[in-house]
Formats: sequence, C-alpha cells, structure tokens
Amino acid sequence: MLDIDFTSVVDSSSVATFVISADHTVLAWNRACEILTGVKAQDVVGSKNAWRGFYDSERPCLVDVVVDKAEDRLGEYYDAYGKSTYSRGLHAESWFLNINGRKRYLLFHAEPIYDENGLLIAGVENLEDVTEIKQVEERLMLSDKVFSYTNQSILITDAKQRIVQVNQAFTKLTGYQFDEVIGKSPGILESGRHNEQFFDDMEAELVKSGHWEGEIWDKRKDGTIYPKWLSITTVLDPDDDKKVTHYIAIFTDITERKKSEEKVRHIAFHDSLTQLPNRTLFYDRLERAIKDAHREKTKVALMFIDLDRFKIVNDTLGHHIGDVLLQEIAERLKDNVRNSDTVARLGGDEFVVILPDIARARDVSKVAIKLLENINQPIVIEENELYTTPSIGISLYPTDGLTVEALMQSADTAMYHVKEAGKNNFQYFTQAMTKAAQARAGLETDLRVALEKGEFELYYQPKVKVDPLRVVGCEALIRWNHPEHGFIPPDVFIPITEEIGFILPLGEWILNEAAQQIASWRQQGLLEVAMAINLSPAQFKDEKLVKKIQDCMKLSTLDADMLEFEITESILMDNIQATSEGLLSLKKLGVSLAIDDFGTGYSSLSYLKSFDIDTLKIDKSFVDDIHIDSDNAEIVSAVMSLSHNLGLTVVSEGVETQEQLDILADLGCDVFQGYLFSKPLPANEFFEYVTKQNKL
Repeated sequence: MLDIDFTSVVDSSSVATFVISADHTVLAWNRACEILTGVKAQDVVGSKNAWRGFYDSERPCLVDVVVDKAEDRLGEYYDAYGKSTYSRGLHAESWFLNINGRKRYLLFHAEPIYDENGLLIAGVENLEDVTEIKQVEERLMLSDKVFSYTNQSILITDAKQRIVQVNQAFTKLTGYQFDEVIGKSPGILESGRHNEQFFDDMEAELVKSGHWEGEIWDKRKDGTIYPKWLSITTVLDPDDDKKVTHYIAIFTDITERKKSEEKVRHIAFHDSLTQLPNRTLFYDRLERAIKDAHREKTKVALMFIDLDRFKIVNDTLGHHIGDVLLQEIAERLKDNVRNSDTVARLGGDEFVVILPDIARARDVSKVAIKLLENINQPIVIEENELYTTPSIGISLYPTDGLTVEALMQSADTAMYHVKEAGKNNFQYFTQAMTKAAQARAGLETDLRVALEKGEFELYYQPKVKVDPLRVVGCEALIRWNHPEHGFIPPDVFIPITEEIGFILPLGEWILNEAAQQIASWRQQGLLEVAMAINLSPAQFKDEKLVKKIQDCMKLSTLDADMLEFEITESILMDNIQATSEGLLSLKKLGVSLAIDDFGTGYSSLSYLKSFDIDTLKIDKSFVDDIHIDSDNAEIVSAVMSLSHNLGLTVVSEGVETQEQLDILADLGCDVFQGYLFSKPLPANEFFEYVTKQNKL
C-alpha cells in the first residue's frame, strides 16, 4: 500500500489535478478537477474510471498512457502530443465535445511517480482549459474584440518580428506598457534560461508547420522570471500562401501549475522521513556527476554510509525513536558537506554522499573524518542519550568504476570491509589508498592522546659562535616517539596538528617544556645559553599567546632575555599591520624575536626595518650551495650587510661543512647552527655537549 497522502498535496493547487496508482486506481481528485469536469471526487476516487471526467465511453487518459508506458498510442487519442521538455512526463491537447456540458480544448500534462527503489507507483495528471486560446488561434482574429475580452496575453509581430500589437492581459502579465514594446523584438522578454538551439528549433518548426507550442521561461519588466505556456502561429498573406505577414503569440502564466507539479515531483524524488533525495534522484545526480567529471577530467567520490548498531535502537526503543535518530543523522550529514554535494537516503539506515569535482583523495578523507567526528557525538531523544557510529565505504570515479552501478558496488564493498574491521571508520575501495588514508587517520587519532601518554620529547640543536667555538643558544625541536611506529618526523605530523587544530595545545606544551628545561640548566650552571622556540601561524594569531608566555615565565622563574621566539617569513608577510602589532606585544615581554627561514618567502629586505625583531636566520637552501653558487653568496652577503646595518644578529642554519662555515664567517655571519657542530640532542646529551664545548 502507498503511504503518501497525495490528496493533501493536490487539494492545495488551483490547477485541476488527479493522481492514479500503478493499477489505474484513482488516488486523488482535487476541487479544481471537480469544477472543470463536473465529476465529484467521491464518485471517482477509489475507482478505475478517471476517464469519466472527459469521455463518453471508457478509454485511457494521458496518465494511463504514462503508467502503461504506451507512448506509441498517443496518436490514437490526441490531436497534438509529445514528451515534456524538462521531465519524464508527456503532454497532449485536444478538443472535447462534452466536458461538463461544454465544448472545451484541454491541455494535459502527465508525470510518472517512482518510489525510493525506482519502481513506478503512481502517475499524476494536470489539466488546463485553454479553450479561449485555441479559439483565438483558429480564428486568427486581429480585432479589438479579441483583445478586449480574452484574459490570455496576446502579442502580434510583423514578418520581421517587430511587435505591432499587444493586449491588456499582456501588459498586466509582463509589466510592459504598449508604447514600451511597439516596434521592438519579443526578445526583450527572454529570461536567458534557453540556449540558441531552443530558439533555432522553434523557428524551424514555425517554418515547417506554421505553428509552435510549448513551455518557455520569460522575464517580466521587473526582472522576475516565470514559466508560461506559449502558442505561436504564423499568418500568411491571403494572396500568397508562402508569404508571412504576421506572427501571433498567445500565452498564459503557468506558475501555479508548475508549483503543483513541483510538489508532486518532490514526493516522487525525496525520502518522506528525512526529506533527503531518494534512490531515484540519487542515481540521477550521480550519473550527472560522472558525466561532468568525464568532461572536465575531474574526480567524483561516493561515500556509502551505514549506521552501526542502529537495529538495536529500533528494537529496544521503538521505530519512533529510530526515525528521529535518522532525521538527526540526515541533518548532521548535510551540515558537514558542501552545498554542491548530495546527501541521499537509500532506505533503512543507509545513506550515500556524492562529492563531485574532487581534486585529491585526501580531500575526501577530510570529509570522512569530519562526518565520523560529528556522527559520533551523542544524540538526545526523549531523554535517551543515544550513540551511533558510521561505517563509511568510499569509491572514486574513474579509478573504482565508470558507471553508477560500479561505483555503488565498490563503495558498498569498502563499507563492509570497515564493518569487518571493527566499524566506526572509513575505507577506500582501492587498497593502496585505504592504507594511506587509514594511516593518516590513525596518526590524527594517536596525536590527540600522545600528550596524555607522554610520547612527545624535545630535542635541542646548539647555536654556536666561532673563534673560539662556544655554544650561545639552542633551538627546541619536537620529536614524537610513537609506541608502534617509532620516531615520526615533524614534517609528517606537524602539518596534521595544524589541520586538526591540535597545534595550540601542542605548542603550549613545547613552550612550558622548553622554559622549564632552560630553567633547570641554569640551576646547573648553564647561564649563557638562550632558548629559541618556534611559533606556528595559529599560535602567533592566538589572542592568549602573550598571557601564556607570561604564565610560563612566572612558573619557571625564567628571565625574559633567555627566550627567543622564531616566526617564519610567511607569518611576517601575512598581514603586515597585524604582524607588527603582534611582534610589539611580544617585545614588551622582554623576549627576543627571530625571523626563521628567511629567503624562502616573498618579503623584501626593506620590510625588515618595519618590524621590531632581533635576529634573522638565513634558510638552509642558501647555505647548501653557497660554496658553488656565487648568486647565493651575493644574496647572503647582502642580507648580512643590511641586517647588521639594522642592528640584527644573523644566524646561518644548516651548516654541514667546514667550507660553508669559512665562507659564512668571512661574510660576517654571527651565529651558526647545523650538523657540522651537532645534530639535535636530547636534554641530557645537550647539557654534556655544552659543558664540553664551553669548558664549564
């Protein structure tokens, strides 16, 4: 049995509308239909006699033809007919000798209705009485009487398609007055929704048969766009039947009819519980996304989502609670994807997400991680705190399938792999991609608990002066000793911490750990070694940064002159005004400031005087080839010269050979850092290194 209340939909429409089931039983017959046909709803609903409203003996209505898919028989019943331009339906028209006791010319439009599995369950038919339009067309009357009495908009042009006459209905509908359109082309009404081919086909039909009729979108004077039913007829010279003298266009606003059709179409293509696209609309959108991706050479991602343990909710709390849970999940899915993406419900607790125009697989991983996090949050329904998790299978076009069916199969297979692996995760169909995505997701998960488990450690790389060699500072560098994977390089996990917002708590830990370490060293007699700490872009923009540094210095009883903060050149140039203010706030604490990796960005040396900084660190990329690349040597020399003129200390990082050191020293570099002196060391080894080098 159908569980769709079609009556409540069609009754609100002013357009005559009725609905029949797949076995031709009349399901709904609205008031407008009663008025037009004279047949009451109570006399026809539940029967298979929809024809009684129009014919003297039993024969198919247009919607019967649609339900039976018997389009080849349309010519037996109607004067004019065809397929609808914008849908799967049919349209037809014909004279009827006895419609509610009168001769009427009717337009019919019939649409099929499918369920979520794509099965035909019903059909809907709209009827419109256009007798007056047809009478005007057949008589081709140019008289004032027609213009005065018809409520249909009429526009007449000459053979060169210049407007020569319009009626009051035209003015009322379009907003244009008579003197605003006379002598102009009907093109002033064009909405822009139709391409050149549409109008070329229209003109070809006028040349061929002298008549064109159909649905078209036009624009009123105020700019609003509306749909209308347009009929155009050519008027021939009585003395020369090959010579066109005029064109007569008669049209009516069909906005109400379109609204009625849209309501029925929404029921046909959307899930009644969640209002998400159903299986039929989902298949259509995925097919369209595949075609677009093929044309644009892009990717499409398909996510197949199945809720874990949903059956338990239904079985223990009832289907009502289960339905509310599904509605909440639908909202969370929609809230965490782009407007261009499609979220659909296939049935039960199965959802799918189409992500068109995907450049990289890792972009899909970000979406999957976001969906996992949001769906994992508790949902409170009638004082019940519910938890459900998603198992997500992902397939990509074109690597995992070239058709809708192939992509569905791949995503479904991947989803079941997630189920087998323990649920509450996502997996790509391609095994190589699956491993990479899972590894990244695993790192993200592990990062969130690594601080609590004490898996992070700071290493310290010495900064030295030469002649004589003496350690004057160090740079704190974080290391992650993963319990399963061992030491993970910072360039692997630091970008992830920034993406997931973990860099702030991690940066705060680094700050406190480094400050306590240097305070400990000072108690052991290491008095001349300053500590350099890197600040990420997120940390630098943190409004609480100054307060955190103050609290840290207070806790570790550390003098401000023993701390130096390094920011990258890209931070420096991101927002010059904001950067300058941020640097000033830090300087007020008494700490030193350094620009790290100078030369890798796009800043000008002239900007250096705009910022209150103390140290400039020349990037390793310039140091690597300084002994064989004269351009690098000249650049470094110029940087050092200007820096010294501005009172800045210059540090060269990445010094690995004696030759590099000699050249940099000759150019006037103040401080050196690199493997020539030492790699980054754990705290105890660093202390021993400094003790030996500085002969403490």
